[in-house]
Amino acid sequence: MTRYTRTIFAALLAVMIATLVGCAREYGEEYGQQAENPRATEPAASSMESQRFVEEANAAAQVEVSRGEIAEAKAQSQEVKDFGRMMVDDHSRTGEELEEVAESLGISVPDQLPAAEQQAMEDLSELSGEDFDREYLSEIVDAHRQAVELFRRASTQIDLAPELQRFASDKLPKLEEHLRRAQELSGVTTI
Repeated sequence: MTRYTRTIFAALLAVMIATLVGCAREYGEEYGQQAENPRATEPAASSMESQRFVEEANAAAQVEVSRGEIAEAKAQSQEVKDFGRMMVDDHSRTGEELEEVAESLGISVPDQLPAAEQQAMEDLSELSGEDFDREYLSEIVDAHRQAVELFRRASTQIDLAPELQRFASDKLPKLEEHLRRAQELSGVTTI
């Protein structure tokens, strides 16, 4: 076989393979079968980033609900008690919505707080009166600064599932509102 013949043979073989692959795809689509996606079995960076965001956002929501419950029971100021109630209501809804989005993406949502957060809740619950109010508001301001940053990043993060990007974008204004209100209550005025 000459070099010219081998080249023509290789080109014909490539055309035949491409034709067969195209026919197989068309046949599968025609009969309701999806062509196999070779990348579907590869772990995507987006799934790891999405899992990380879900874990961090869920922990933030759980912490705010727990802190809010403690504030409702222990705060001296009625404004702080009311703010605690708002945290419970808003962050409970946010946690439920996050769970729905995560479930639709096949992402598991942890139901336990990290150990460090559990200890912080215990420490906070030991305080009372003005000391409680001051510490609670300080923690809320810090936590909401972190949450605002997390949700800002997530709303534009290209490695995140689009559903989670939308979720983060939708929830960001409410988190910023919480931060402003917590800062007003604690006397801090910067975001």
